[in-house]
Amino acid sequence: MATPSDRAPARQSAAPSQPEWNQEQAIEYEVAREAITALMAFRSQWIFDEEQKRSPDHAAIARWNSESAAFAAELRNLHVRDHENVARICRTYGPEIQRLDALERPRG
Repeated sequence: MATPSDRAPARQSAAPSQPEWNQEQAIEYEVAREAITALMAFRSQWIFDEEQKRSPDHAAIARWNSESAAFAAELRNLHVRDHENVARICRTYGPEIQRLDALERPRG
């Protein structure tokens, strides 16, 4: 049976390093992820709606599937440390989501 003196000495952990991102950058990353997901959701709804038609536009469905796949790839490759890409997504996709959301809202 091993005694305490037989065990290897405990290693001391290195001093904690600075985080690679701050809270604001983490929030921007989450916003970018949500933006991509929202654009994918719009396409999913469009595909569903189009497929319900008597004569669906198969070219439009293929285009939306392709766009959705591109967004999915972008989402998979997005990283919290990629601050430039996160900022680009928020800057570009945010207005597009607002525009699409305004079109989808019932007018009353």
